Amino acid sequence: MSTNVVPLSKKKGEPLTSRSDDELMLLSSRGVHAAFEEIVRRHARRLLGFCAKHTGGQGAGEDVAQEIWLAVWDHRADYRMEGRFASWLFTFAKNRIRNVRRDVARRPRVAGDAGVILARAPDLSPSDLDRLVIAERRSRLDRALANVPANLREALLLRFTEELSYEEVARVLETNESTARSRVFHGIRDLRRRLRGES
Repeated sequence: MSTNVVPLSKKKGEPLTSRSDDELMLLSSRGVHAAFEEIVRRHARRLLGFCAKHTGGQGAGEDVAQEIWLAVWDHRADYRMEGRFASWLFTFAKNRIRNVRRDVARRPRVAGDAGVILARAPDLSPSDLDRLVIAERRSRLDRALANVPANLREALLLRFTEELSYEEVARVLETNESTARSRVFHGIRDLRRRLRGES
């Protein structure tokens, strides 16, 4: 394991919130639970969102995200201190989600019936209607995204939802940057085609 971070002894009084991910993982590898909790706090929302989009819902996403955090804890000593924790974490996520897909058939999403919603809430205010329209657009996008081929969907989510650079996307997907860019390009094109087909 490389220890090219500032020696921890020189930062003894520094709060965990100001430490880098690499330093937190080094502390975690030494059994400092509070350091691991800080890593989880920093990345939990992004990881959960990534898992939920890949597994078809919040509940399944939470289960997978929990498994990933357990795996990260178990493998914390394997982490190489290169300032690339996000890439390392999403590689764990990608591999675990692929295993879940192999083990469990994807459950179809059920779209809500707008007519039923409107019938049950006849006195919607303009802001309620705006929220309904936004929710329907998100639902259409989620349905279209769920049908994009898995390798393209992974690239799209890593690039736009997780805001990883193309270099980081390539690292997570275990490919080169050119292929990562190509997958994002083709993923966007496929997603647009599917959205036009729903219109």
